[in-house]
Amino acid sequence: MRLSVRYDSPDPNGETRRQRNKRFGFDSPEVEIPRGGAHLFRWFRDASTMRRWDSGYPAIIEPNNWLSWAQMMDIPVDVIEWRILRQMDDTYVRHMIDEIKANAERLRERENAK
Repeated sequence: MRLSVRYDSPDPNGETRRQRNKRFGFDSPEVEIPRGGAHLFRWFRDASTMRRWDSGYPAIIEPNNWLSWAQMMDIPVDVIEWRILRQMDDTYVRHMIDEIKANAERLRERENAK
């Protein structure tokens, strides 16, 4: 999840680090999806489109939103898959907040160096 956040989340201009690296001729590590987990990553990406943001940071997807998403998409999700999706969401939010804070710190350092 850390690699996905770091390389595949768009910046305020809509460009991902993966796209930026490619533009400058640098390689980016690929996200390895565990065997049998591709559907969970697809579901997570799809459900993440309904994510709320609070004060510039992502919020977890609330249980009722997960349930609404599964019902609207007509996807039967078993208990184990729910647990995995919730853990993915928690991990995503933590890594995203860390990445946002690190980017803000780098920007402050650049501004102070001027």
